[in-house]
Amino acid sequence: MSPDILDDPLSLDQYTIIRRDRATGLGGGVACYIRDDIQWFRRNDLENSSMECIWIEVNVKFSRSILICVLYRPPDSSKHLSSKFNESFSECLSTIGSESKEIVIMGDLNTDFLKPSNNKAIKDIMLTNGLKQMIESATRTTSTSETLIDIIATTHEDNIHSHIVIGNSLSDHDLVGVVRKMNCKKYAPKIIRTRNFSKYDVNIFKRDLSN
Repeated sequence: MSPDILDDPLSLDQYTIIRRDRATGLGGGVACYIRDDIQWFRRNDLENSSMECIWIEVNVKFSRSILICVLYRPPDSSKHLSSKFNESFSECLSTIGSESKEIVIMGDLNTDFLKPSNNKAIKDIMLTNGLKQMIESATRTTSTSETLIDIIATTHEDNIHSHIVIGNSLSDHDLVGVVRKMNCKKYAPKIIRTRNFSKYDVNIFKRDLSN
């Protein structure tokens, strides 16, 4: 995305757009939309010049916050792919690990998850840091190939209700999405009455029954 493009043409009602444009060259850059009623803040401390990414921390009612990353990794042949990408990616995830928070990473890693050997270093970094890639079918289909390069990965697989790939006529990449389980309902406290048997005496109990 180019810095020359203003926010106005990209704006959506009731959503805030966050951008990180590529400073030079065509393509690249990342952006995300966040609904206005969601509490969040940007984690600039997790972003660096070696990765095109945005990190935000979303506050979830009655639950721990979630760290969400929107990430783009240029193709191996691109001059915009930093030689330090893998190192920075690994260090970033290790830093987050000390916070013991749920992580969700989404984006185009230009790594084919249908082929186990493709960019195995990236996959090993994710596996080492407890990330499970959720999308299962191809996300980019051409006349000669099918690849799964648009991913959503999480450290808390049990929190994901469902995932989906949606065909997209505007791009050669399909849309991917997940639905996360939420439990925002706060239940009223329930009082349970019990008998205390810590001083139970069987003889006294029998006497009470006979009386």
